[in-house]
Amino acid sequence: SDKDFFTMPQRQYWGYGFDIRSFDYRHISNNLEIKLDWLESFYRDGVALLKNVPATTDSITNVPALLGVIRRTNFGEIFDVEVKHDKADSNAYTSLGLPLHSDLAMREYFPGLQFLHCMENSTEGGLSIIADSFYINDLFKQEQPEYFDVLCNYKLSYANRARDTDYRYYAPIISFDDYGDYKETRYSPWLRAPIHYTFEESDKIYKALQAYFQFTEYNKHQCKFKLEQGDMLCFDNRRMLHGRTEYHESNGKRWLRGCYVEREELDSAINMTRRLIRKSKL
Repeated sequence: SDKDFFTMPQRQYWGYGFDIRSFDYRHISNNLEIKLDWLESFYRDGVALLKNVPATTDSITNVPALLGVIRRTNFGEIFDVEVKHDKADSNAYTSLGLPLHSDLAMREYFPGLQFLHCMENSTEGGLSIIADSFYINDLFKQEQPEYFDVLCNYKLSYANRARDTDYRYYAPIISFDDYGDYKETRYSPWLRAPIHYTFEESDKIYKALQAYFQFTEYNKHQCKFKLEQGDMLCFDNRRMLHGRTEYHESNGKRWLRGCYVEREELDSAINMTRRLIRKSKL
């Protein structure tokens, strides 16, 4: 029916033990049914993994082009996640471990989708970490309802001050859409600016933040894996929290190329692929 035709897949929240679905890039680029399976899985689970993506510098633009246009940010259109000794304007450009977070939480409309293409990963460590914040939020609400309400009802300040930009925004960590479903989780410990509330309110907020940070770091909520050369991780940046373990440069190199695309491009790609499949069967 037309209703089914325009309905997005039902989001499915997941936790420990979840297997991220993987797809062969060579198949999705020339088979509409497999492409639709990838797109709908990406939407439903919030994450999908592409295998056998050519380890060339233009692949990071070729794959997102299957959905729509790339969003340019203060880090440019394409960014390289690797150690930048003298030019690191982000913790991502070091070899430090990164706790779970959302990217660019200080932007009013922070990026919807993120693509990370592994060009090389010969280091020890540097495991990718990803977790479904909507699943975590549900559990946190059950175990810490008072702190959950704090994260939903208090706007926190986020900021990123660099040589050429100075972005700041206020928003709660957890927000909902008009239907009462989760809309996004805006969570980035190192982009959060000072809290401007009364002492009593600030104390309550800091306790909620501490509890939530500890909760997200439980291994039972995380999926850890090593990206191999030619892998491309695709995920919803406003739903998935992501991070990595520490690694050491002395025994190899870790180089990912990344970019952002808006959520609505995924919606459009699903609708367009369904349309093309339907047309091919007429």
